[in-house]
Amino acid sequence: VLSGAALPGLFSPLLMHSSARASFLGVARFAPGAALTAEAPRGDRLTLTGDRLRPYGMRSAPFDGEGLPGARIVVFADGVLKRLWGDARSAAYAGIAPTGDFGNVTVAAGTTPLAALRAPTDGPVYEIVAFSWLHPDPLTGAFASEIKLGYRHEPGGDNVPIKGGSLTGNLFAALADARFSAELYSDGTYHGPAGIRFGALTISGD
Repeated sequence: VLSGAALPGLFSPLLMHSSARASFLGVARFAPGAALTAEAPRGDRLTLTGDRLRPYGMRSAPFDGEGLPGARIVVFADGVLKRLWGDARSAAYAGIAPTGDFGNVTVAAGTTPLAALRAPTDGPVYEIVAFSWLHPDPLTGAFASEIKLGYRHEPGGDNVPIKGGSLTGNLFAALADARFSAELYSDGTYHGPAGIRFGALTISGD
Protein backbone atom coordinates (compact mmCIF):
# COMPACT_ATOMS: atom_id res chain seq x y z
CA VAL A 1 0.00 0.00 0.00
CA LEU A 2 1.25 3.48 -0.87
CA SER A 3 -0.44 6.25 1.06
CA GLY A 4 -0.36 9.99 1.65
CA ALA A 5 2.86 11.74 0.67
CA ALA A 6 4.20 8.57 -0.99
CA LEU A 7 1.66 8.83 -3.82
CA PRO A 8 1.96 12.14 -5.75
CA GLY A 9 5.25 11.41 -7.53
CA LEU A 10 4.01 8.08 -8.83
CA PHE A 11 1.92 9.37 -11.74
CA SER A 12 4.48 11.42 -13.70
CA PRO A 13 4.97 8.79 -16.48
CA LEU A 14 1.24 8.93 -17.24
CA LEU A 15 1.47 12.67 -17.82
CA MET A 16 4.39 12.23 -20.18
CA HIS A 17 2.84 9.43 -22.25
CA SER A 18 -0.50 11.26 -22.58
CA SER A 19 1.11 14.49 -23.77
CA ALA A 20 0.91 15.88 -27.29
CA ARG A 21 4.69 16.33 -27.22
CA ALA A 22 5.31 12.62 -26.60
CA SER A 23 2.82 11.73 -29.34
CA PHE A 24 4.52 14.00 -31.88
CA LEU A 25 7.97 12.66 -30.99
CA GLY A 26 6.72 9.09 -31.44
CA VAL A 27 7.57 7.96 -27.89
CA ALA A 28 4.05 7.90 -26.43
CA ARG A 29 3.00 4.55 -25.01
CA PHE A 30 -0.68 5.24 -25.71
CA ALA A 31 -2.95 6.69 -28.37
CA PRO A 32 -6.48 7.91 -27.61
CA GLY A 33 -8.73 4.90 -27.14
CA ALA A 34 -5.91 2.66 -25.91
CA ALA A 35 -6.12 0.81 -22.59
CA LEU A 36 -3.69 1.80 -19.87
CA THR A 37 -2.64 -1.80 -19.21
CA ALA A 38 -2.00 -4.61 -21.66
CA GLU A 39 -3.91 -7.08 -19.49
CA ALA A 40 -7.40 -6.76 -18.08
CA PRO A 41 -7.23 -4.92 -14.72
CA ARG A 42 -7.69 -7.12 -11.67
CA GLY A 43 -8.61 -4.16 -9.49
CA ASP A 44 -9.87 -0.61 -10.02
CA ARG A 45 -9.59 1.24 -13.31
CA LEU A 46 -7.80 4.57 -13.25
CA THR A 47 -9.54 7.87 -13.99
CA LEU A 48 -7.03 10.74 -14.09
CA THR A 49 -7.81 14.41 -14.70
CA GLY A 50 -5.62 17.46 -15.17
CA ASP A 51 -7.39 20.16 -13.19
CA ARG A 52 -6.41 23.85 -13.32
CA LEU A 53 -9.68 24.90 -11.66
CA ARG A 54 -9.38 23.06 -8.33
CA PRO A 55 -9.86 25.53 -5.45
CA TYR A 56 -6.58 26.18 -3.61
CA GLY A 57 -4.66 23.92 -5.98
CA MET A 58 -1.04 25.02 -6.32
CA ARG A 59 -1.26 24.61 -10.11
CA SER A 60 -4.66 26.25 -10.46
CA ALA A 61 -4.96 29.44 -12.51
CA PRO A 62 -7.61 31.12 -14.66
CA PHE A 63 -5.12 31.15 -17.58
CA ASP A 64 -1.78 29.50 -18.29
CA GLY A 65 1.36 31.20 -19.58
CA GLU A 66 0.04 31.15 -23.16
CA GLY A 67 -3.31 32.65 -22.20
CA LEU A 68 -5.27 29.41 -22.54
CA PRO A 69 -8.14 29.35 -20.05
CA GLY A 70 -8.07 26.99 -17.10
CA ALA A 71 -9.95 23.74 -17.59
CA ARG A 72 -10.50 20.24 -16.29
CA ILE A 73 -9.12 17.70 -18.75
CA VAL A 74 -10.16 14.06 -18.32
CA VAL A 75 -7.09 12.30 -19.73
CA PHE A 76 -7.73 8.70 -18.60
CA ALA A 77 -11.23 7.42 -17.84
CA ASP A 78 -11.84 3.90 -16.56
CA GLY A 79 -8.35 2.85 -17.62
CA VAL A 80 -8.56 4.19 -21.21
CA LEU A 81 -6.74 7.22 -22.66
CA LYS A 82 -9.46 9.66 -23.71
CA ARG A 83 -7.42 12.56 -25.02
CA LEU A 84 -3.96 14.07 -25.26
CA TRP A 85 -3.03 17.31 -23.53
CA GLY A 86 -0.49 19.94 -24.49
CA ASP A 87 0.50 23.56 -25.00
CA ALA A 88 -0.23 25.40 -28.24
CA ARG A 89 2.98 24.40 -30.05
CA SER A 90 2.93 20.71 -29.06
CA ALA A 91 -0.78 20.48 -29.85
CA ALA A 92 -0.25 22.02 -33.29
CA TYR A 93 2.51 19.50 -34.06
CA ALA A 94 0.28 16.63 -32.90
CA GLY A 95 -2.77 17.94 -34.77
CA ILE A 96 -5.02 18.40 -31.74
CA ALA A 97 -6.67 21.35 -30.02
CA PRO A 98 -4.45 22.83 -27.29
CA THR A 99 -5.48 22.23 -23.70
CA GLY A 100 -2.88 24.24 -21.81
CA ASP A 101 -0.87 23.12 -18.82
CA PHE A 102 -1.87 19.84 -17.18
CA GLY A 103 -2.51 21.47 -13.81
CA ASN A 104 -3.23 19.57 -10.61
CA VAL A 105 -3.14 15.77 -10.81
CA THR A 106 -6.58 14.48 -9.83
CA VAL A 107 -7.32 10.76 -9.47
CA ALA A 108 -10.80 9.38 -8.88
CA ALA A 109 -11.31 7.57 -5.58
CA GLY A 110 -12.20 3.91 -5.32
CA THR A 111 -14.82 2.26 -3.13
CA THR A 112 -12.64 0.32 -0.66
CA PRO A 113 -11.97 1.85 2.78
CA LEU A 114 -8.28 2.51 3.47
CA ALA A 115 -8.48 0.29 6.55
CA ALA A 116 -9.51 -2.63 4.33
CA LEU A 117 -6.58 -1.99 1.96
CA ARG A 118 -4.21 -2.15 4.95
CA ALA A 119 -5.74 -5.35 6.31
CA PRO A 120 -3.45 -8.41 6.03
CA THR A 121 -4.70 -11.38 4.03
CA ASP A 122 -2.25 -14.24 3.39
CA GLY A 123 0.62 -12.46 5.15
CA PRO A 124 1.77 -9.02 6.30
CA VAL A 125 0.84 -5.93 4.32
CA TYR A 126 3.48 -3.24 3.86
CA GLU A 127 2.34 0.36 3.80
CA ILE A 128 4.78 3.02 2.58
CA VAL A 129 3.96 6.56 3.70
CA ALA A 130 7.16 8.36 2.63
CA PHE A 131 10.07 7.78 0.25
CA SER A 132 13.49 9.40 0.31
CA TRP A 133 12.63 10.17 -3.34
CA LEU A 134 10.34 8.78 -6.00
CA HIS A 135 11.11 9.52 -9.64
CA PRO A 136 9.77 6.82 -11.98
CA ASP A 137 11.45 6.63 -15.37
CA PRO A 138 9.20 8.76 -17.59
CA LEU A 139 9.49 6.40 -20.58
CA THR A 140 9.38 2.94 -18.99
CA GLY A 141 7.52 3.68 -15.74
CA ALA A 142 10.11 1.66 -13.78
CA PHE A 143 11.24 2.86 -10.37
CA ALA A 144 13.35 1.85 -7.39
CA SER A 145 13.08 4.02 -4.31
CA GLU A 146 14.40 4.00 -0.76
CA ILE A 147 11.74 3.72 1.92
CA LYS A 148 11.87 6.63 4.35
CA LEU A 149 8.95 5.51 6.53
CA GLY A 150 6.44 2.71 6.42
CA TYR A 151 4.56 0.13 8.47
CA ARG A 152 4.29 -3.64 8.39
CA HIS A 153 0.71 -4.61 9.23
CA GLU A 154 0.79 -8.09 10.74
CA PRO A 155 -2.10 -10.59 10.66
CA GLY A 156 -2.22 -10.50 14.47
CA GLY A 157 -2.93 -6.76 14.48
CA ASP A 158 0.56 -5.38 15.16
CA ASN A 159 1.68 -2.37 13.12
CA VAL A 160 5.49 -2.35 13.04
CA PRO A 161 7.28 0.83 11.84
CA ILE A 162 9.91 0.25 9.15
CA LYS A 163 12.51 2.36 7.35
CA GLY A 164 15.27 1.64 4.89
CA GLY A 165 15.08 -1.00 2.21
CA SER A 166 13.55 -0.28 -1.15
CA LEU A 167 10.42 -0.59 -3.22
CA THR A 168 10.78 -1.49 -6.89
CA GLY A 169 8.30 -1.99 -9.68
CA ASN A 170 6.80 -0.61 -12.86
CA LEU A 171 3.88 1.81 -12.76
CA PHE A 172 2.16 0.42 -15.85
CA ALA A 173 2.34 -3.17 -14.62
CA ALA A 174 1.31 -2.14 -11.11
CA LEU A 175 -1.85 -0.38 -12.32
CA ALA A 176 -3.11 -3.69 -13.69
CA ASP A 177 -3.53 -4.86 -10.08
CA ALA A 178 -4.42 -1.82 -7.98
CA ARG A 179 -7.23 -0.89 -5.63
CA PHE A 180 -7.92 2.73 -4.70
CA SER A 181 -9.16 3.90 -1.32
CA ALA A 182 -12.50 5.62 -0.88
CA GLU A 183 -10.82 8.27 1.29
CA LEU A 184 -9.08 11.20 -0.40
CA TYR A 185 -5.76 12.98 0.16
CA SER A 186 -4.57 16.37 -1.12
CA ASP A 187 -1.15 17.99 -0.98
CA GLY A 188 -1.72 21.05 -3.18
CA THR A 189 -0.78 19.45 -6.52
CA TYR A 190 -2.31 15.98 -6.06
CA HIS A 191 -5.90 15.20 -5.14
CA GLY A 192 -6.90 11.57 -5.12
CA PRO A 193 -7.08 8.34 -3.15
CA ALA A 194 -5.41 8.47 0.25
CA GLY A 195 -4.05 4.99 -0.37
CA ILE A 196 -3.56 2.54 -3.23
CA ARG A 197 -2.91 -1.16 -2.73
CA PHE A 198 -0.75 -2.79 -5.42
CA GLY A 199 -0.21 -6.47 -6.05
CA ALA A 200 2.80 -6.19 -8.39
CA LEU A 201 5.51 -4.32 -6.46
CA THR A 202 8.59 -5.72 -4.71
CA ILE A 203 9.81 -4.67 -1.28
CA SER A 204 13.21 -5.65 0.04
CA GLY A 205 15.59 -5.03 2.92
CA ASP A 206 13.18 -4.16 5.74
